[in-house]
Amino acid sequence: MLNKSREYIFVYGTLRRDCGGIMAHCLSRHAEFLGMGFFQGALYEVNRYPGAVLCSEKHDRVWGELYRMHDSEHVLTKLDDYEECSGRFPEPHEYKRLKAEITLPAGEPVLAWVYVYNFPVGRLERIHSGDYPRYLLEKSTA
Repeated sequence: MLNKSREYIFVYGTLRRDCGGIMAHCLSRHAEFLGMGFFQGALYEVNRYPGAVLCSEKHDRVWGELYRMHDSEHVLTKLDDYEECSGRFPEPHEYKRLKAEITLPAGEPVLAWVYVYNFPVGRLERIHSGDYPRYLLEKSTA
């Protein structure tokens, strides 16, 4: 059972462990990996990195990793800078951080912070699997 009073973060792209980004290593030092999950949304290829948007279609899912943060203020400050949505960057920001309901494999929902894409997606390539590392693997073997 997840502790609902703790702060959680859900990551779906370059912050995932299997994407090997530098900030993924930072996240692993300051948060505990809890497992895989998804939220209702659509995933897009932005510019060699993904962007997800929330949607209401039940079959549309964005897959990623759920973490419990040890020091949420520290982690979120670092990640806001990485995602360029802190006060240090001019608006409008490409991403915005908000809370979304994440569904775990057993069906348990948890509210977690997630970075969602904040610009129109009409001209972007849709990643229909909703799984960014899978998309990269399929693209490299095509």
